[in-house]
Amino acid sequence: MVKDTYNKDKWDKFWRLYKTRRGARAYAKKHFGVWVIIDMNPELLSEKEKRMGLGTWLVGTMTEYLFYQGKGLENWEEDYPVVEIWEDGEVIKIFDE
Repeated sequence: MVKDTYNKDKWDKFWRLYKTRRGARAYAKKHFGVWVIIDMNPELLSEKEKRMGLGTWLVGTMTEYLFYQGKGLENWEEDYPVVEIWEDGEVIKIFDE
């Protein structure tokens, strides 16, 4: 998972990894701001994340997502596809349902 952040702060303030989509939604629902829920490529999980039983549901701030999208990283949108957008605890858009 990405560790460098646009905000130059701890990455875990801006990215959370969940085992289920339900967990990711619960996080986005209770936090203000604009959040994206991503169903990331499982091949990108670290060995530690796999041992801990973490899933592929990643929640991040929209600013962080756009920062990485703007860097033009290879396969970024394929490896980290956005499936939902949340703003101030309300779902704005669901792309895969």
